[in-house]
Amino acid sequence: MARFLAVVAVLAGFAFPRTGHAADPAAVILNAGVFDLVGHRTQYVEGRIEYRFGHGLFDNAGEGGFRGLKPLVGFMVNSKGATYAYAGLAAPIQFGAANAWEFTPAAGMGVYSKAKGLDPGQPFEFHLALGLSYRVLPNARLGVAIDHISNAGTGRVNPGINSALVTWAFAFPGL
Repeated sequence: MARFLAVVAVLAGFAFPRTGHAADPAAVILNAGVFDLVGHRTQYVEGRIEYRFGHGLFDNAGEGGFRGLKPLVGFMVNSKGATYAYAGLAAPIQFGAANAWEFTPAAGMGVYSKAKGLDPGQPFEFHLALGLSYRVLPNARLGVAIDHISNAGTGRVNPGINSALVTWAFAFPGL
């Protein structure tokens, strides 16, 4: 899976080159919460780490509003040993006084390994997420997110996995 993430990161760098205007800062996002929140199975603890690139497609050089499509790569693990490595695009939208709030829909795809956990039907899975965060420090945001992992009916079963997460994002200007 590490190879998969490395290849995606390199390809994203070529697909979304830096432009002449200042990009948003790159961010590392730490997530913790409940795995399979609304399923009829036992819930587990989940942790994620994501890296969101500062540059992307349709970058917005102005203040606030839609910030562009930002490539992201991530890795999830839960307390049953299941893992999910994924890549995709986030579409951050800033609003409110001094653009302190950020709403971030994201979508992507990746590879899931069930270990002793829930069988999603196949290794290849899609990922959808909605996040809402507030800037608590100049380079840090605290927020919440809901995530959905599914094979969209392409596997032998498709239980869908929903997670509720608390997020902590650290921005890294210049990356």
